[in-house]
Amino acid sequence: MPNPIKFNTEADSNSLRIGNLNIGANNVPKGPTSTTGFFSGINPSVNGYSIYQNKSGTQGPSILTPSSDAQLITMTNQIAGTSYTTIGQCFTYYAGQNDKKVMHNPITPMVTDGLALDVNAGTLLSYPRSGTSILDLSGETNNGTLTNGIAFSNVGAMEFDGVDDILFAGVGTDYEFKHHSWEVWFKTDSVGFNGLGGLVGLDYGRYISLTTGGAISYQLYSNMSGPNVRLMSLGSTGVNLLDNKWHQVIASRGDSVGEVWVDGVLNNSTSNGGNPTWNGRNVWSGMASRFGDNPNNVGYKFDGTISNIKIYNKQLSSAEVQQNYYQAPIITDGLTFAVDAGNLVSFERNATTAYSLKGSVNGTLVNGVDFETGFGGAWSFDGVDDRITLNTNITLGNGNVNWSVCAWVKTTDTVNGLGAGPVMSNDNGGPVFSVMGVNAGKIVYWTYSGGWNQHLGVTTVTDGNWHLLTWVNYDNTTMDMYVDGVFDKNVTNSASGNNNPIDAIGNSWNSIFNGDIACIQMYDRKALTSEEVQQNYQANINRFN
Repeated sequence: MPNPIKFNTEADSNSLRIGNLNIGANNVPKGPTSTTGFFSGINPSVNGYSIYQNKSGTQGPSILTPSSDAQLITMTNQIAGTSYTTIGQCFTYYAGQNDKKVMHNPITPMVTDGLALDVNAGTLLSYPRSGTSILDLSGETNNGTLTNGIAFSNVGAMEFDGVDDILFAGVGTDYEFKHHSWEVWFKTDSVGFNGLGGLVGLDYGRYISLTTGGAISYQLYSNMSGPNVRLMSLGSTGVNLLDNKWHQVIASRGDSVGEVWVDGVLNNSTSNGGNPTWNGRNVWSGMASRFGDNPNNVGYKFDGTISNIKIYNKQLSSAEVQQNYYQAPIITDGLTFAVDAGNLVSFERNATTAYSLKGSVNGTLVNGVDFETGFGGAWSFDGVDDRITLNTNITLGNGNVNWSVCAWVKTTDTVNGLGAGPVMSNDNGGPVFSVMGVNAGKIVYWTYSGGWNQHLGVTTVTDGNWHLLTWVNYDNTTMDMYVDGVFDKNVTNSASGNNNPIDAIGNSWNSIFNGDIACIQMYDRKALTSEEVQQNYQANINRFN
């Protein structure tokens, strides 16, 4: 099952909500039954689905896991007493139900406290891939309407044409918007327009606006002088966001500070927060939202793609911003490199570049590395010639500095030998001095210091299930290796040479990984504690377990 679920007439903390179904979204432990907590659930097969169907009385929900489109159609017809012939009909059916839903990918762990709107085209819970209705997952029933033919992208996003497309979200419960945060995931290369809405000389490529009483009260927009984002009276972020890459932007206000975050980084803040006003209009209560549009001038629309929009009735903290950006509450202190096949800012399906969520080291997919849609997204390596090559070396030192690497992998390959089963190594900027990978069914660390040494773990990881492999190197040339957050093996001598350059994912100088890799995090000059290793494991347990 992608996420724990509970049928409850009351909202449950740390969960999303549709009708009376609460969907776990923040990895908070729950009890085993529908009356005391969330079900642990069952994972769907790759390219399969999970159907949640509530039973009458106190029996709780049934969880069905059709493994194909054909099985989904058959099971849906049995549940609904219909004769559907397409999966699109099935998706539309579940979108209209409050006591049964279908999912295909896990809900990534996200901040749910204060959530007032969450529309996400990338999940069937919110958008059934067709039609004009998009459901609000916040539990506040601020459902949206897609107007004038907004298209659905195969990466799970809404495509706005820049002409007349608008997403309207309904008026919901009153919120005190003195404290609030807006989050939007978008991609565009469109330039804006000049001098609108009373902000003379500034250029609009607007993608989100909040209105009260039909007037602009608050908005994000781009600036012609170097396309970037502004938040009302906050200054420019100075970051180019019209580069046809995916970005996450969060704009927020608290009692005294307003902030703009771009891709997990605080780009601008001001002390002129307080009661936000613009042209004398307070943004206090009564949420009526429209996206892709400037309501003050109907001639200017967003031209680009939007995946997810969230609105909170509070100012998000730094830790909460990071959790939403990395789509999991992983350790971010010391993080210098992070790629994730399931995060749009890092990778868009069918692309050939994997962008790091932190830093500037990116990777190029070579020889047709496949994208696996299950488990939130992963890269599939064929064991023959697939690889991801980094654009520059990451140097880890000669074993005498702290560093850590975490990688979620899935394989059944029990190959053994120097350079075999590589998760990370070097194939271009050698000579090569280390390999992190899987040998003989175990986690392994090969290192060269006057000769090659194989450091083999204990726990079997080649069982076809997902495992988090973690290598923690210390500044005294020793290393601890972990499997699924649990200590596995100590390496008494991790010394290497040539500053240990790394520039390859899924390959080494003489071998290719045979299996799936979903995400990798690297920490420079930081040795994760055992508690931090466990946190990184728990952060993604719903996605992979």
